[in-house]
Amino acid sequence: MCMMIYIASDRPLPLIEWHDESPAFHVRELSADEQVVRAHFRKAFIYYAGSHEGCGCGFAYGRWPADGEDYTREDAAARRSVRRLSEYLASAARDGAIELLACWQGEQEAPPDEYVIVSSSEIGGPSFSFKAGRFLLLPM
Repeated sequence: MCMMIYIASDRPLPLIEWHDESPAFHVRELSADEQVVRAHFRKAFIYYAGSHEGCGCGFAYGRWPADGEDYTREDAAARRSVRRLSEYLASAARDGAIELLACWQGEQEAPPDEYVIVSSSEIGGPSFSFKAGRFLLLPM
């Protein structure tokens, strides 16, 4: 099961294309199956944000013991994905508040467990991961 991250805004946000040959942070329109998340948001423009892994699972690092070359490579990729997401959110929030929803794939219809106000600078740090069932508000 994958972590899914949705972003909502009062205005259109830029899309960032996914590239199979160089996986990285990306933002796309909602698929037909994802339209159910609209019920959780007050804002009209809603997008899916994915990490270098394609889903939201790659927006996590520094939470487990570091060991080996594979871990180091994955940790660096995750930090890049989170940094790009944080920069994207900071830019988007300049023109108005942004809403985010983190949930498990297949649980998009479930109401959030908690609502939290955060700043884009809180997306990152020494360690980071999203908590499923959390709705985040990034004020302007």
